[in-house]
Amino acid sequence: MPCDVTDVLCDDNRCLPYEKKCDGIIDCDDRTDEASCPGTGKDSYDLLYYTTLLTKTHTHTHNTNTHFTSFTENCLDSEFECDDYCIPLDQLCNGIVNCNDGNDEHNCSFCRDGAHLCNNGDCIVPSRLCNGIIDCSDASDERQCGTQCKELEFLCYDQQYCINASQHCDGYYDCKDFSDEQNCIG
Repeated sequence: MPCDVTDVLCDDNRCLPYEKKCDGIIDCDDRTDEASCPGTGKDSYDLLYYTTLLTKTHTHTHNTNTHFTSFTENCLDSEFECDDYCIPLDQLCNGIVNCNDGNDEHNCSFCRDGAHLCNNGDCIVPSRLCNGIIDCSDASDERQCGTQCKELEFLCYDQQYCINASQHCDGYYDCKDFSDEQNCIG
């Protein structure tokens, strides 16, 4: 018996109503009713083991005073949608970028797993703190790092740069904050 045009044909030639397709419940032994559904594929988590798919258009999940909003029909309450796939909420604000656009590490009010919270709300892994490379878009990861200058070097007032001591008060601005030419005598 052929299936109706809107039905799902299982491997064993059973016909299922269209409503059974992509409902998160495996009805066909070969899983054809859950194949090629939104939110599945090599870049996303396998949603087949969940009993239901999220069908709301807004998901509001509260977690430790941070409000995450995902506009999706593809992710569960316990997930965040980034790009075209879902990630578990516990991967948000941990300093590790999981979304291609980095949205999982932006607009955080706290960081998980010991990650550093930038002043602009981004999270970065601790190894990127005070490494001489600006990782926070506001450069807060490279401030107050306690730069140690070598002997015969001058520490600029911004505490980020050392210049040769001979450049201090030489009439030329060598520090980005111009501190090497301040309070000079003569």
